[in-house]
Amino acid sequence: MSTLCIGGKNNITVNVLEYARTAFPDVRIVCIPDRCDDGVNKWQRSVIDYCKNTGIEIVSLEDVYDIEDLVFISTEFDRIIKPEKFRSSKLYNIHFSLLPKYKGMFTSVLPILNGDEKTGVTFHRIRAGIDTGEIIDQLSFEIKHDWNSLDLYEHLISNGSEVVIRNLRSVLCGDVYAEPQSKEGSTYFGKGYIDFSTIELDPQATADQIRLQINAFAFRPYQLLTYKGVSLIGSKITDYVSIEKPGTVLSEDDVSMKIASIDYDIILYKDVLDSIIEAVKEHNPEKAKRLCVYEKIVNDKDSHGWTPLTVAVYNSDLDLARWFVSRGASDAVVNHNGTTMLMYAKDAGLNSGDWSVFRWLLDEGADPHAKDYSGKAIIDYLDDEKLSKIPEDIRAIL
Repeated sequence: MSTLCIGGKNNITVNVLEYARTAFPDVRIVCIPDRCDDGVNKWQRSVIDYCKNTGIEIVSLEDVYDIEDLVFISTEFDRIIKPEKFRSSKLYNIHFSLLPKYKGMFTSVLPILNGDEKTGVTFHRIRAGIDTGEIIDQLSFEIKHDWNSLDLYEHLISNGSEVVIRNLRSVLCGDVYAEPQSKEGSTYFGKGYIDFSTIELDPQATADQIRLQINAFAFRPYQLLTYKGVSLIGSKITDYVSIEKPGTVLSEDDVSMKIASIDYDIILYKDVLDSIIEAVKEHNPEKAKRLCVYEKIVNDKDSHGWTPLTVAVYNSDLDLARWFVSRGASDAVVNHNGTTMLMYAKDAGLNSGDWSVFRWLLDEGADPHAKDYSGKAIIDYLDDEKLSKIPEDIRAIL
């Protein structure tokens, strides 16, 4: 019997494990989580937590070196694999670029910073060297104009999961065709290429270069680009040709500042997510709406995994919840533990007796049977006392 070992972190590793355990019940599946995984779900899912909840065996690299019929797949693994240590040659990696371009690191930053129109993912054999192995499969996609590095990373995760999953049966069966990478267009960027501890906006640039800087370094779980001590989440290039020195602040308010650049004045949008969420908690919809100038912020998550809509739902503010959705907020987002919007609406109903938000979410298509990352649905969190407080029509569908 083959042994499938997935080594890695984050949602891509969970996605592949989830598919493999369902699609290949006769295959032994083991996992090597990254060393930074502490078993707690954060902005990405914990592989350790997933394995514990599903009974997948956690092993070490040393445990799999001598397995002859091993298929090893690296999904954002934090260690360099040395093929000579393995008895098996079925060693594969998913890399977040269109190899041979962007070997190494910063694959969600550099394509945006460089103004690339597209990027993608590559499934390849693991050979000696960094991301040098023969290519088995690739998938490319467009980089949209307003994407930041977090947006790009999430698309790399989803597309990378798809490519690994669609090749999983072939690698398990040994039916793999691979082509050597082109020698032309090959680039590599190592760990020292970007120092994230010192990133700050460089205004000695064109307006579009400034836009790309902000987008490339906007990765909220870790960092946002700053200018004059202000964290930035986006920008808008104006039609006005700059006449002041690049970097000059031309105007400023609560949500933005306008500066001069090499060519055009550009509006820089400030990070006001915490202020928006606080305004929702304080039942101050006017302030919350006034701060939502940069539209993408309505889907940004705070350190708890809450969006402004999450907080509005939990606070039974139907009017504001509807307004956020009208501005593009998604009611399908979940928090770090997979808690759905309808689960928050359930708590709101139990706390306030007002079930209007819950019913509205149902009308919007929310699934009352959806499960969180621990495998529990709404009904699993309700004892007899809580069930008695729920309206009969809602209780009937849970």
